[in-house]
Amino acid sequence: NCPGLAISTVLLDNVGLYIENFDGIPFTAEENATLMRFGKVFQQTYTRFQDLQKAEAQAREAAKQSALDRIRADIASMRTISDLDRITPLIWNELTILSIPFIRCGVFIMDDIKQTIHSFLSTPEGKAIAAFHLPYSNPGNLAPVLEQWRQKKIYTDYWDKKAFTTFGDSLVEQGVFASSKQYLSTIPGDGFHLHFLPFLQGMFYVGNTEPLHKAELTMIKSVADAFSTAYARYEDFNRLEAAKQKVDLTLTELKQAQLKLIQAEKMASLGELTAGIAHEIQNPLNFVNNFSDVNKELIAEMKEEINKGNIEEAKEIANDIEENENKINHHGKRADSIVKGMLQHSRQSTGQKELTDLNALIDEYLKLSYQALRSKDKSFNSIIETNLDKTI
Repeated sequence: NCPGLAISTVLLDNVGLYIENFDGIPFTAEENATLMRFGKVFQQTYTRFQDLQKAEAQAREAAKQSALDRIRADIASMRTISDLDRITPLIWNELTILSIPFIRCGVFIMDDIKQTIHSFLSTPEGKAIAAFHLPYSNPGNLAPVLEQWRQKKIYTDYWDKKAFTTFGDSLVEQGVFASSKQYLSTIPGDGFHLHFLPFLQGMFYVGNTEPLHKAELTMIKSVADAFSTAYARYEDFNRLEAAKQKVDLTLTELKQAQLKLIQAEKMASLGELTAGIAHEIQNPLNFVNNFSDVNKELIAEMKEEINKGNIEEAKEIANDIEENENKINHHGKRADSIVKGMLQHSRQSTGQKELTDLNALIDEYLKLSYQALRSKDKSFNSIIETNLDKTI
């Protein structure tokens, strides 16, 4: 029903304004100038809006990275089984900082060696529930969780009162709660949604009254991956500690063997004594070599972290390498001391000079030299010929 239509368009860098005049009268130059000024103001406002969006996205990413770094640092600092009690409060705090909607969280560690699910869950207040352990052969209603972990798939489910009652009964059997009623009193409403995200050693668990969105699951997966990396360092430390204890036990056994050798009669020849010493110190030398191999792996890992720009992670690895080097040096000196002590006690010498059969002495040291070369190179062989003066 309009007699005519006048259109004016303002085009700027990232803004276009479209204005219609139903009177059919074209805009004047002054009106177009006003529209241009309005367009520039709108452009500045819209640019500011985009900057704020970018800043908010950067802030969220920074918060995410800070949370991941804290998880890596805290988990990597754990040294004993009792330290694992800190897992659930740590996860609770970081998920809260990341604004992930949740009411429960936890970690399920799958132990293929012991065929056991080690569970670390939180209370509604974010405190740690006592850890409990379920066998692979009878995991209860966690069986689907175990199966999906083996397939490395995200698993979601909804547990009602009946499902939580079954799970509560397993907690009572483990001695975590005195009764299932005590556990069920903490469950909101008829139940809630469970989300399990796989990582190398197990499943990362987050529960909420509503299903989580894909973006939220992606964020949780990043936390799970960070946890996995840090937990691997924890396992490596425990393996090194076990190796250290084995080395200490070996050295203790060597010391006992040394005491037995001190009380024993003098060996028939110095060559036999040397062979015995070499046999006794073979095990600690193997452990020294093992620590060296571990250091090679740590150096490769450190280079990888440096290439990624993870300087703090690289420094922590460097500290582990330095600690291993100190252990190698310490046990090497211990082995050297054992050898010297055994040689000294085997001589049983009073220090008084005596007449000696030089031919017998030469023959003994010639055999010793031969055996020393054979210990370094098994392929070495030689015919020994002597021409000694039997009259001296």
